[in-house]
Amino acid sequence: MKNAVPRPRSGEGGPVTVRHDPYDEHFPPRPGSLCSWCDFLRHCPEGRQAASPKEPWAALPEA
Repeated sequence: MKNAVPRPRSGEGGPVTVRHDPYDEHFPPRPGSLCSWCDFLRHCPEGRQAASPKEPWAALPEA
């Protein structure tokens, strides 16, 4: 059996969009220097403005 990635749900007229406004009110973004390590950086405009992305292994000392 092949592992298949599920397709995004689609409603009438195209993909379903989620309104983030109600959640942003209770959980506002708090961008900072740690945003460069965040897994959600590519989806977060505030985080992309606060910090540039880093490679996963960037914190390890060089040998």
